[in-house]
Amino acid sequence: MIAKKYRLPVQDFIGKNGSVKKTRYFLFKSFSKELPYPRIGVVIGKKVFKSAAKRNVLKRKIYNYFREKELLKKTNKDILVIGLKDLCLLKDNHAIIDALEKNYENII
Repeated sequence: MIAKKYRLPVQDFIGKNGSVKKTRYFLFKSFSKELPYPRIGVVIGKKVFKSAAKRNVLKRKIYNYFREKELLKKTNKDILVIGLKDLCLLKDNHAIIDALEKNYENII
């Protein structure tokens, strides 16, 4: 899990405008930084997985991906990752992380 300091309070950023990049599985929103360090937020809705446990596991995997790859050090923006409904078509968590990896490289 990523440190709380680097987590974006998503409830404050859901309605805000920022630069948007939409892919099949994810919607990436980036905002100018309000703090001296970048933050990341992840939103996975009920339409993706009905079970809260599955949504939380997926959120943890996405946070760990950013922590392990040290991607926050490479950016100067706050990033909000929103999982889209097609994400439920990927059965394996590794496939989800692979989709995130392919799409995030285009964002930076």
